[in-house]
Amino acid sequence: MPIPTPSKNEEQKKFHDRCMSDDVMLNEYPDKDRRNAVCFSRWHRKKEKDKKVAKELSKAAGKGRGQGGPPQGDSKDGKGAPRKCVCPKCGHEMDHRRDAPCTETKCPKCGAVMQGSEKKEKSAISASIRAPIIKADEERRIAYLCVMEPDTVDAQGDITDPIDIEKALHLYMAQYRKVGLLHESILDDSFPVEAYIAPQDLTFDWNGIKTEIKKGSAIVGVYVGEDAVWKRIKSGELSGASITGSAVRVLVE
Repeated sequence: MPIPTPSKNEEQKKFHDRCMSDDVMLNEYPDKDRRNAVCFSRWHRKKEKDKKVAKELSKAAGKGRGQGGPPQGDSKDGKGAPRKCVCPKCGHEMDHRRDAPCTETKCPKCGAVMQGSEKKEKSAISASIRAPIIKADEERRIAYLCVMEPDTVDAQGDITDPIDIEKALHLYMAQYRKVGLLHESILDDSFPVEAYIAPQDLTFDWNGIKTEIKKGSAIVGVYVGEDAVWKRIKSGELSGASITGSAVRVLVE
């Protein structure tokens, strides 16, 4: 029998109780903490899928003909069109055309859909950040990573302040909660189970490597269910992760 999946209109507590007592779950995940993490992940993945379906249905409904209204710009405040169209993938900028909204324009360099930018000093970027494994709990199979550090220049030459780091961590845990391997595939049995902002400067010692963590850094604990991946982490072959995402770069004079 398959692992339980939330049914339509089922409340989270009812699903969690059902999942935790399910025979398949008890057999495959006898450890209560691991079983709890899997049930929690199944609930959030189903909700993410429901949101995507609702979004697609909303898009489809919006394609019908209507009476229409005055032309609308791409700006978030609805006051008009942005000055620039910016590619969220490669950062390419181009002047906005009144007859072509940014969101209906593809980047001439990489083909991604452009976004509107109100201010010239801002540009959208796509970046990867090195996140070292700072600790591993072998009994619970949880690897801890420092995914973002405040006021530190990263590989792209950017600096992120503590407030934005906290927002990014909350957004990841609330909406994404996925873990991939080498940017090639999403792991089915690995997912974040802990996340917190370092309350003070911390020092971690794992595999003979000391790592100093600044106050305000984002730390994520990832449960690793795949045996082969966990083996590579224990051996030191996998010593970190690459965090990929998009952001808006603001030039500071």
